[in-house]
Amino acid sequence: MKTFFLSRFVWFSFLMFGLVLNLDVPFSFAAETAAPPAAVQKPAKPAKVDVDLSRLSATMVYAEVFNILSNGYKYDGKTVRMRGAFSTSVGEDDDGQPVRKFHCIIRDATACCAQGIEFAMRDKLAWPTDFPKTNSTITVVGRFYCDMHDASVITVVDGVFE
Repeated sequence: MKTFFLSRFVWFSFLMFGLVLNLDVPFSFAAETAAPPAAVQKPAKPAKVDVDLSRLSATMVYAEVFNILSNGYKYDGKTVRMRGAFSTSVGEDDDGQPVRKFHCIIRDATACCAQGIEFAMRDKLAWPTDFPKTNSTITVVGRFYCDMHDASVITVVDGVFE
């Protein structure tokens, strides 16, 4: 019985250690860190991003997307950056007319489970010439919109490709 618990402990420790290694968080023991030289600094981002899914590990991004889809009202109005596979589908609007929808498909660490977030572009782009190929990797920045009548409807609006 001790072997069973010991093996579970070792497995859990290995799993947690692996998750910690996947995080993209800089660690420093110094009180202050020196800024990189001016020639190496990246240009400033055009808009403040509240939720940057593109910088999270696959495990953490899956958990954050699950939280977004479960508690969309908490993210309403926040700016998001997300990276995933481009997908499109045809749905219906409120009048029953066909409308093209765009999705950023975000996969988890094992690539078995995927969650998609629908997005709408800020500019009017022509389909299919102005869009990437299906399943190509995209990065989209936009603003979360949560339908207050149906909190399960989460869309990123005013999207732009990076």
